Amino acid sequence: MTGKYVDMMIEKYGEEVNISCSDMAEQSTKAFIQPLRRKGNSYYGDDGSDLGIIDESNYLYIGKKDVRLDLYPFDTILQTNEDKYILKKAHKVCIGPEIIYIWGIVQKHNGEDD
Repeated sequence: MTGKYVDMMIEKYGEEVNISCSDMAEQSTKAFIQPLRRKGNSYYGDDGSDLGIIDESNYLYIGKKDVRLDLYPFDTILQTNEDKYILKKAHKVCIGPEIIYIWGIVQKHNGEDD
């Protein structure tokens, strides 16, 4: 039941994402993709914020439970209206047996393999 509410929030506030890889059919969904922030000490050259240190190389993906990004191969491409990302890792997040959402780490795609 909790997963249903998370899906509703992602559907309402998430951005359109097209997911493609050579092994699976292209899929469209909505998700959140935001800079990954880490807590802790500021390192030289890091851009600090009230939320933590901004690491511009990695982005956090939060997506709906029915789009199982954790089953896609690494190097899957995620395309939004503004940016293209490459999947580095993904996991399902569960409460008991229920999948609540899909969590992932993506990086901006440099376009060299297009």
